[in-house]
Amino acid sequence: AVIELAFNGRRPGAGEKNIRIANKKITIRAGKNKAGKLFQPLIEFAPTENSATDDLQLVTLLNGSVDFYDINLSLIVNEEIEAENWIFFSMRESDKLRLQGVQLSVQNPGHRNVAIVELATSPGGELDSLESMTKSANGQPPEFLIKISESFIRGDCDLFVDRHVSAGRFDIEKSIIAIEGTLLKNLGDHLDMPQEGARLSLQLEHVTAVLGNSLIRMKNDVLRREMLPVNVTARNSIMATNTSNPLIFMSGSDTADDQRRLLRWQGEKNFYDQYQSFWTIETKEEMTKTESRDFEGWLQIWTATQDSSDVSPQNKGLKWKKKSWLDQEMIDITPSLLALDSTTEETRTLHAATDGSDIGADIATFMVDKKEIEEEK
Repeated sequence: AVIELAFNGRRPGAGEKNIRIANKKITIRAGKNKAGKLFQPLIEFAPTENSATDDLQLVTLLNGSVDFYDINLSLIVNEEIEAENWIFFSMRESDKLRLQGVQLSVQNPGHRNVAIVELATSPGGELDSLESMTKSANGQPPEFLIKISESFIRGDCDLFVDRHVSAGRFDIEKSIIAIEGTLLKNLGDHLDMPQEGARLSLQLEHVTAVLGNSLIRMKNDVLRREMLPVNVTARNSIMATNTSNPLIFMSGSDTADDQRRLLRWQGEKNFYDQYQSFWTIETKEEMTKTESRDFEGWLQIWTATQDSSDVSPQNKGLKWKKKSWLDQEMIDITPSLLALDSTTEETRTLHAATDGSDIGADIATFMVDKKEIEEEK
């Protein structure tokens, strides 16, 4: 089913109601006006009550697939609602989500736990897993897929929170991610066992990610959880922070070597900014020990690790046109704040990505002509 939204801004009336998509494939996209220009609709969620569970889920997929094209999405977190977790997209093992040309913002003044996407085990557990197995052509359960392209996501939230052990892919390309939280939290599951060889894949291509927390966090120290390894492929991307958090953080009862095996890294032409620690591992055996690697230590690990590398990275020389983003809350970040100063000698190397273009997202493509929108209304 295809749903076209032929209006600008928010629909009159209260915020949108929660959406549930079960056993369906739906595309929601902006329509075009008589002049052939895209409308710029806003789907805004501003819940005033939570009667279902401790978690408030706005868009729930159950064996479903949903694509958003050229849509603005917004969540306004109500501090008076008693919800342990706020979840924009709730997904299961085989669900699929695509965001293309999307601008998504989270207003979260009370700093509540918010995830743009949370993945959890299907209700019924083993029964659902067996059913998925029989539907799969190669004898393996189908994988989930999340693809974000040409999109801008900002606010006080985490991007991906994975609470299950099903394999799948997180693909981000040509996008800006500006969030107070973590890009990927891999928390695993203490009930389900993963399929042999199952892994998570995180792919970043021409991404500008400014993060208040880590790129990846893995934590396994409350209940013994099964966790999938993460394969990262990152190219032509910028990863920056305005805090002291490390790029990668792991914590658990396993040894540091065992925790290190949960990550593979294939990097090429990436720029890092403001990271003092690149990989911090906490081990909690008899006593808590912390091991941190700086940039040089990070490179040494991948040089010595089979099937992993970080080719031509840069950890200095990144010049922003406006350094003020470092002091901004992420909800106030605009694309123009993340533009790079290409006039300095140090930054001219940024015009040499593997495909011949600039490193990071193309900031100019995210500039919006506000006057044109107002006239269209």
